[in-house]
Amino acid sequence: IKNAISGTALISDLVNMASHSYSASIDDFYYDARNNKGGITLETILVDSIKLAIPHMFDGKNYNKQNRNYFKTKEEHIEAKNEFQTKISDCNQIGIIKKYLNKYFFKTKIEISGLKKHSIGYDRETPTKLIMLYTELILNALKNVSYLDRDQRDVSISIGLSDDLKFSISNSYNKRRKIKTTGLGKYFVIKMVKGINGKPVFTYNDIYTAEIILPNLWEKK
Repeated sequence: IKNAISGTALISDLVNMASHSYSASIDDFYYDARNNKGGITLETILVDSIKLAIPHMFDGKNYNKQNRNYFKTKEEHIEAKNEFQTKISDCNQIGIIKKYLNKYFFKTKIEISGLKKHSIGYDRETPTKLIMLYTELILNALKNVSYLDRDQRDVSISIGLSDDLKFSISNSYNKRRKIKTTGLGKYFVIKMVKGINGKPVFTYNDIYTAEIILPNLWEKK
């Protein structure tokens, strides 16, 4: 039953992403940025995205290879899952989440600056759309880096605001290993970002980097 529920959740995630990729509007993003009373900060959006991505690695049905890459024993799997549920799922402190990722998954670098004062309202679901975008790219990094030896796994996440709102995530990866993927997540990310006047950038060098560059929503058009 658990596996069926998990598989259904994955399908639901794709359907939701597809729906939002077609309905996303830059005008909605600007509206929510400027009508943000009682909204959510950019920092919290990033934290929530990280926390949404992590539990997929406990899913031995849909992410079997990555699950076995990270957890060599059943005991390791149970320990990491229990610690996530008891200490991380409700945690909003970047430092604690970084320590958790370093302990069970990979070396982590997270850069956030000056984002607590920038909030986004919920009226037109902009926080949900940003979380979907960021979660998809973070999940992709979680999957890819799992195929490396533990001491070679590196993931860096940054989000900053200046002339643009820029989210960036990079990870080490095995250039010789081809990982099977449907590509649907990346397709919907690109479609949604372009639909809101943004720029998706994907580069493969010594590390793999994915970036989402959006207009500064708090400045005048």
